[in-house]
Amino acid sequence: MVFNFCGTFGAQLSATLLLFFGKIAYILPIILLSILCKIISLKEKFKKNLVYMIYAIIHSFLFIVFSCCLIELHSFFVLNNNFLGGIIGIMISDIFQKLLKNIYCVILLTIFLWIYSCILFIFCFFKK
Repeated sequence: MVFNFCGTFGAQLSATLLLFFGKIAYILPIILLSILCKIISLKEKFKKNLVYMIYAIIHSFLFIVFSCCLIELHSFFVLNNNFLGGIIGIMISDIFQKLLKNIYCVILLTIFLWIYSCILFIFCFFKK
């Protein structure tokens, strides 16, 4: 049985997030907090910046997905441990492996997509 500060609901939520996102679930509150802060800061001009906010949410989602994939590849090939990237990391890395058929290409593509999503995430949330 899992226990935490938020009770049974918090324990079940954290177990579910760890199952789907792996170790990346520990940074999810920070990412969600940055999305919330950005929405609050654009509250007056929300309709004008609605497209901007949709892009920001999409980029944060891509950042989370490619982080899961990258940590899954790292845990599988370097640490000889599986499932640190969660179900999402396993699924995305398997899709890339089936498409590219070369593990080095998969690793390079994942690193490139992670850097790209990281840059877009930072640009969207910290742009004035």
